Amino acid sequence: NPDYKSAIIYFGNTAAFNDTATYYTAKPMSFGSSFNAKISLTNASLNLSLSGTDVIAYNPSSAPAQVYNFVRQSDGSYKAINTKNNLVLEVSSNTKSSGTNVQIGEDTGAINQRWFIYLDHDGTFLLQPACAPACVLSVSTDVPAAMDSIVISKYSGRPSQAFKVIDPSSTVVPEYRINISSLPTKGTFTGAHFDQYTYFLNMGTGG
Repeated sequence: NPDYKSAIIYFGNTAAFNDTATYYTAKPMSFGSSFNAKISLTNASLNLSLSGTDVIAYNPSSAPAQVYNFVRQSDGSYKAINTKNNLVLEVSSNTKSSGTNVQIGEDTGAINQRWFIYLDHDGTFLLQPACAPACVLSVSTDVPAAMDSIVISKYSGRPSQAFKVIDPSSTVVPEYRINISSLPTKGTFTGAHFDQYTYFLNMGTGG
């Protein structure tokens, strides 16, 4: 449907989520040409903040260091400009390696300063660096705490990779669930719970 601006379809076992699954992504989310937002962890009361030029997880506040101006780029990604100092969120050394530190730096227009925003199957957001398509923004520990470093790491579905990045003017994203147990089989599913497989289809509201 051309009216669907962004969608992610997730195949999973609704009983245990431990069978083989296939993950499909569609277009990155778009919240317009520019908006201000905090980048907050979904499952912990922490925001992205600064320690010098290093990006860290920290207790929420109204400090400008925790607010980013997101500016959409021609490829559909966003540049995230910190409102404290106008420095840009970037992957250190322009590398693709999982575990690489995330920092702020002078705006160079380089690929390591661009971020695609994807809607995950659970309604949270993933920030994918344009320089490392196999990775997403992540807290460096599995149990996030204040002062933890922010890095990029391979997508794992862990809570340390689930963020809220929401344009204040956007609406709540609807969720649609369609049981496919009675539909013709297409492709191969492994595991013993085919009757429990479900489509999770989340449609964004951006342009």
